[in-house]
Order: sequence, then C-alpha cells, then structure tokens
Amino acid sequence: MNFAKGYLLFGSDDYLIEREKKRLLEALFCRDKNDDTSGGFGAPTTYESVDALFSSGDMNFNRFTGPAVDMDEMISAISTMPFFSERRVVLVEESGFFASANERLLSAIESIPDTTVVIFAEKKVDKRLAAYKHFSKNLQVRECNMLTGSELERWAIGEMLGSAGLKITRDAWQTFLNITTTDKAMTNMSYMSNELNKLISYCHGKESVGVSDVKAIVSGYFDDSIFALLDCIAASDVRGVMTEYDKLILANVEPERIIHMIIWEFQRILSAGELYEEGMSYSEIASRCNMQDWQIKKHAKSGHFKSFPPKRAFAAIEKAADFQYRIRNGSMDAKIGCELLINELITT
Repeated sequence: MNFAKGYLLFGSDDYLIEREKKRLLEALFCRDKNDDTSGGFGAPTTYESVDALFSSGDMNFNRFTGPAVDMDEMISAISTMPFFSERRVVLVEESGFFASANERLLSAIESIPDTTVVIFAEKKVDKRLAAYKHFSKNLQVRECNMLTGSELERWAIGEMLGSAGLKITRDAWQTFLNITTTDKAMTNMSYMSNELNKLISYCHGKESVGVSDVKAIVSGYFDDSIFALLDCIAASDVRGVMTEYDKLILANVEPERIIHMIIWEFQRILSAGELYEEGMSYSEIASRCNMQDWQIKKHAKSGHFKSFPPKRAFAAIEKAADFQYRIRNGSMDAKIGCELLINELITT
C-alpha cells in the first residue's frame, strides 16, 4: 500500500478524527490477522492493535500530544532516518500548530523525507494558512465533520449494525434519528456510536431492530438522571435514590430500560476507571472506551471511579444482569425488579 508523506486530520467531530487516525495507524503498523506472511527485511514491525503500538516504544514511531509539543523535537523526529525499516511514522495530536501562522511548521512539512509519514490530528485548523494550503495541494487532508444523510445511514446501518449481524426496519431507523438528532448542539458521532452500541447490546440474539427496541433503549440525553442515581447509590442515600428513580418513572422511562442503563454505566465505570487510575487523559480514555470527554470528567468529578472500584462495579453488573434476565423470562415484574435491584445496589 502506498502512503502519502503527510496526513492532516481535522474537523468538528472528534470520533471521526479518532477513527481516521486509527485506520491510518492500523494500515501502517497492524498486519491483518489472517495474513501469516513475513514482512521481510525493512518492513515495519507489526502489532495486534494501535494500543499495542502506543505502548511498544517502537524506535520508528514518535507520538507528540497537546499544545506543549516541542517543535524542535518534532522536526528532528520527522527528519530522522528510520532504523532498519522502510519508514518512520510521526503522530502529532492537538498541537495547535495549524491554528496560527508558523514558518517553521511550513518548512518542516515542505521537506518531509520520503522515508517519513507524518500524521497531524488537530481540532483547530485555519484554512487560510500556508501550511494548510501546502497540505491540501501536495499531501492528504481529511476533514472529519458529523455525517449526514446517506453517509450517516451507510455508517450506522452498514458499518455499526451490519457488523453485529443486525438489520433495522425503516421505521426504526427514522425513530432512532428522531431521538438522537433532537438536540443539534449535542448530536455528534461519538454519541450516536454510543447509542448504537447500546442498541446492539440490547438486541443481542435478534436478527432485526424494531421501533420498540429503539424506544426501549436509545436515550435522548437522560444521562443526567442516571448519573444522579449513581451518586445516590454511592452515598447510600436511599431517599435520594428513590427520588431520582421516581423522576425517571414519571418521565415514562421503562424500568427495564433503567436497569439496562445501570448495567451500561457500570460497564463504562469498570473499563474507564482502570484507565483513569493509570493516569490516562480524559480524551484518551474516551477514545479507548468509546465515550465522550464530558462523560469521563463527570464520572471522575462525581467520584464514581473511587466509589465503584472494579470489584464493586463488576458485582453490580452481575446483579443487574440477573434481575434483567428474570424480568425478561417473565418470572419477575419489571417495576418490582428494578426497585429491588436499586435497593440491593445501595446495600452492597
């Protein structure tokens, strides 16, 4: 596969920027699992995943992150010859270099060696700058904005649901759009991916997604109520828990949906909490766990990662899944089961 010497990924949608970055790095470093051929002398070292690459210390991969990126170090990495390999890859994330004029940046990208691939993943880009114009004319620019229309449909139905072996009725897809695009300011690809993953989990074992499935599990941003519920559970606040639960019931949220959301949030606490304790940044945790930055920050500031360590979070997931199973097989009333579950989570 032939690669350009430089890629500039930017736009309003963080999820798509992360997806494009991951796809590029996978193509550069992650060999197909079904390919058992040797790369041969000079071929880049291959990894099982991008995460494995990030933690590898590979001598032919440099990663620079944040506005404090050292320009001298970055330029040095770009111009350095690869070590026993055909190429070196330099990843620069959220540096802010394309937000204002920078002659040294322009000089660096004009003279990228044939043995280097540079990937810039940026939030802010000024298209009037010479550096952007050079990229646009001579290298690769990929603008990542919220998908719409047929592109959104192909991604959601073909890529997300299709890869899980699910189809969706036309009415169900329209219902999904009606719920998830009501608040344009909050609608983004990460949110839609999150809701689709919830839908995939909820419809496990089914062949097709119907309107009732979408209405049962896709949320129009009632996350605040679930967060408040978790706050009260963490504090063993029985009265507070029942107050938040009553609010959800009055808002016509089905008890089974509440249980599913409790499972979903504890799963996210379980996976994100360990990364948070390792000191990983909010944005990187969000990328790894398919969440949004604000969700990580909210869990952290609410103390959920400390209140629900892995053992307690895992126990809560198991307990909620057991109640969910009993409700679904008809051996327990949904409302009674939800209330019993919440009570047990407070006392666990």
